[in-house]
Amino acid sequence: MPSSSEVTALASGLQTKPKYRGNVQAIPVTIANADNAVYDVSDVLPEGTRVIAVNLDFHDLDAAVSVGTTSGAATICASQSISAATRVQFPQLAIAAGSVEVPVGDKITVTVGNGTAGNVSGYILIVTSE
Repeated sequence: MPSSSEVTALASGLQTKPKYRGNVQAIPVTIANADNAVYDVSDVLPEGTRVIAVNLDFHDLDAAVSVGTTSGAATICASQSISAATRVQFPQLAIAAGSVEVPVGDKITVTVGNGTAGNVSGYILIVTSE
């Protein structure tokens, strides 16, 4: 029977918790009057942290937005132009399938380009070994 990439990797030996059966944690995100800035939405995350889901609502915002890390503004959700009320989700808009590893020493960021200020709310799910 065929298996997922994660289950197939188990055949080569034990996997780290963030790659298989790790601890899922939610990061709530609330940004009031977001406008033309890169916003930190997490602190520095533990080594091996993987982003497994993003669900962010942008209200009354007319701008380009992306979700990434300190190392790359659009490494999780590609930059897109939005207007009015828009939901940005990962993995639907993912650059990489399944999950994205956060580089060591990085934070998760939301980038809002020039536009009309608006509010951002939602959550990001990560998996760690903690």
